[in-house]
Order: sequence, then C-alpha cells, then structure tokens
Amino acid sequence: MSRLNDLLEALHSAREAKASAYEAYKLIVEGELPIKEAVEWELKKMGLITAKTDNFTVTIASRQNFVINNEKEVIDWINKQEGVQNDLYVGIKKTAFDGLAKSVLINTGEVIAGTEIVKHEYLSLRNNKKGEKQ
Repeated sequence: MSRLNDLLEALHSAREAKASAYEAYKLIVEGELPIKEAVEWELKKMGLITAKTDNFTVTIASRQNFVINNEKEVIDWINKQEGVQNDLYVGIKKTAFDGLAKSVLINTGEVIAGTEIVKHEYLSLRNNKKGEKQ
C-alpha cells in the first residue's frame, strides 16, 4: 500500500505542476495578444505585409471562409445542380461544402446562393530557417 500512496502523491504533484504551468502559459498568451495587435498595426501603418529579423518573420495573412446565411437556399441550389452528389451535403457538412463553394467560385465566379465570403486577416509568425537572409 505504501507504493500506491507514493504513486498517488506523485500523480497529485504532477497534476498541480501541470495546472501551475498552464496558468503561467495563459498569462504569457494574454501578454502576447496586445503585442501581436501592435505589430499588425505598425505593419499596416508602414504599408508592409511582411517584416523579417535575423531570426523571425511575421506576415499579415488572410483566409477566405464561406459563411452559410440561409441553409434552405443553399440546399435548393445544390439540388438544382447536375453532377453534384447532393447526399454529400445533407445537413451541410462544413468541410465538404467549403470545397464545393471554393470550386464553384474558382470555376464560375459564382458565390452559392445563401452564402457569403468572409475575409479573415491574421498574423502569421515563424522562425527563420538556418541560413535564411533578412
């Protein structure tokens, strides 16, 4: 029983250490957010998309997402299309639908009825590879 008690105490200590480390991590992440916002603001103010130091690169990136505003309208559109397996989109599975919406936009320039495109900007951060010049 002594071994079990020792193991339980060790487990308890490990969990407390993990919780403490997670609290410290949350504080670091909270402190990082205003810095990232300031970097993005400075880049935009200077008319830059990317900035690079000897060790680090930051880029303002953007991603387009399709947002479904009217599911009935989307399903009606899908049902009218030839060559589209409408059973793939029953209940509109987001990943499958995004692929279809992107394909339709690229091939026809059409945005599917009941959807809209939302552009989302974010800061992309990465360490430079060895030997990469500024």
